[in-house]
Amino acid sequence: MALKSLIKAIQFVAVLPILFFAKPGLCQEKHLIELQPSIFIIPDRTFYIDSVIDNRSNKESIGVVQKGANMVQVSADLTGGFTNSLQNYFKTVVGKAHSKQRRLIAVFDEFNILEKTYRFKETGYADMEISFCELDSGKLRKFYTCTDHQESGGLDVTGSHLRRINSCLASCLKKLATATPESTSHREYLTLGQQWMPYDSNSILVAPVLKKGIYKNYKELRTNSPSIMTEFKIIPQYGYIELRTLTSDKRINEAFGFSDGKDIYINTFFYNKGNAKAHYAQVIEKGRYFVWLDHYLAPGDAAAIGLAFGPFGTAIASNGFDCISLDLKNGLIIPLNEKTLSIILAHDPELLQEMKASKKLSIADQLKLVKAYNSKHLRLKGTE
Repeated sequence: MALKSLIKAIQFVAVLPILFFAKPGLCQEKHLIELQPSIFIIPDRTFYIDSVIDNRSNKESIGVVQKGANMVQVSADLTGGFTNSLQNYFKTVVGKAHSKQRRLIAVFDEFNILEKTYRFKETGYADMEISFCELDSGKLRKFYTCTDHQESGGLDVTGSHLRRINSCLASCLKKLATATPESTSHREYLTLGQQWMPYDSNSILVAPVLKKGIYKNYKELRTNSPSIMTEFKIIPQYGYIELRTLTSDKRINEAFGFSDGKDIYINTFFYNKGNAKAHYAQVIEKGRYFVWLDHYLAPGDAAAIGLAFGPFGTAIASNGFDCISLDLKNGLIIPLNEKTLSIILAHDPELLQEMKASKKLSIADQLKLVKAYNSKHLRLKGTE
């Protein structure tokens, strides 16, 4: 046992520069995925995809992956750019074969990947929404809209995102091939150029009623659309909330979060492997950045830091709760500190200067700054 503990400590010391000097999530270089088409045949195909339009509300990334021993969240994107990669994909898989095929334009409204960790198992997700459109007098008229969801598990799912992405794309194209679209007179035109607006009609921030239910993923939380309606009960548990089924009293472990109709709770195990099963933290600030209190480092990690750096490291690792933030724009979960706040406040010189003038930058200071940022920048549409 002593040897195993020593090996784990040595392994952890190797990633200490990442923990202390990197800006978690926000500062890491993007994880790039090279889109390599999985070729399949659609018999008697009547269409081809001419071009791609990126109509996503968040164009900064296609989601997040988990990197390193501490599961730091890093933005992900497609190698060569989103639009170019997908245009090459469609040209290879469903390019024009003859003049009688219908010309369609693929408009991506949603393209998102995500990873979740539970104990020693990871689950990877891919979600897409594509509006296949035709040109009509210079406007885009919807021909068929498709959504698809793929998920699979394993010890490390980062390397299998390409497979899930290919599965989503293939599924949407096969659905398109068998679709019976509405008549032209009933099909609506598509509005392009949407911006991420915290108060658009799909945002949880403007929902007239906070829907009670369990969120499978970040997208369901963002859009106030919990898909799991199992009756549940919440049990206070040493600073956290434990989530259990109402009838069988089983712990609900793998949800992204939930709402009881009044408040929102986030599953803490996704970013803190030291937390117990089914432990959720209550969101105390809502806006572009959701904030709650928790430990970002697992207890074992804290012990390893103390081992490596002595009393100084122990003081860092044992300073109580951290402010944890969820960026509602892209799903990144990060601890708030001077470095991450500097990035968040970069577009607000006044708040940035206030942060730099703070001597301790306590939890209260961090929460105050995020509240001020949310209030100043997210009450007007199109400001981000």
